[in-house]
Amino acid sequence: LKSYYLSQPIHKKITLIILSILSTTTISLMLIYHKKLFNDLIELSDFLESYDHTSLIIWFAMFFVSFPPMIGYTALSTLTGILFGLNGWFLIASSSVLGSTVAFIIYKFCFKNYSLYLSQKNVLFNALSQVFLEEKRKILLLALIKISPFPYSLLNGALASIQNITVLQFFLASAITTPKLVFHLFIGLKLKNIGSDEDNSSKFLDLLAIIIAISSFSLLISIVYTKTKKKLLLINSNN
Repeated sequence: LKSYYLSQPIHKKITLIILSILSTTTISLMLIYHKKLFNDLIELSDFLESYDHTSLIIWFAMFFVSFPPMIGYTALSTLTGILFGLNGWFLIASSSVLGSTVAFIIYKFCFKNYSLYLSQKNVLFNALSQVFLEEKRKILLLALIKISPFPYSLLNGALASIQNITVLQFFLASAITTPKLVFHLFIGLKLKNIGSDEDNSSKFLDLLAIIIAISSFSLLISIVYTKTKKKLLLINSNN
């Protein structure tokens, strides 16, 4: 970690320091005020569950955060887990797939300049245009890219700038990657359990499950991102 930090340019060093401070502060505040935070979380979930149109609101909210530069994908997925547990998968899977596809279509045919601007901001997206000229397994490659830790809505807009990606290919790749939403739902479910359980041993097991899930998912995403990045740059250099 030390060698990685020292090898970074000054602006990245500053960013890492700021992120470290924010992370430490957030964790400290959660440890100090965790009871109040979880009580507020349970009250919010109870209020939303009592509202008749909660599912519809979440569906449309997830649909709209698919459009760049909107944010809230992870928060909405986790909130759905708090409210509905793993049963909320179809709700957010359908809205995210449809929202992503509609966003892709709109930015592909109506906002080409903006989608091109988004793609040019990242070296991997610059390599994609050439890669998709030759790549036969486009849906698989698209799925790997959508699993990678790129900003959700910005990715939809950036991919729209690549002419060789069809709407059907993008739709299928989006549908294939919906199982990753189970991770966010699981975290939300465990957070609600922590706030509801009175037994400290149960809370500890739920917290341990969250830590293991986050660590495993982060490792998986890191591996996928690294391999996808190498694949894209390798194919692009060969071309």
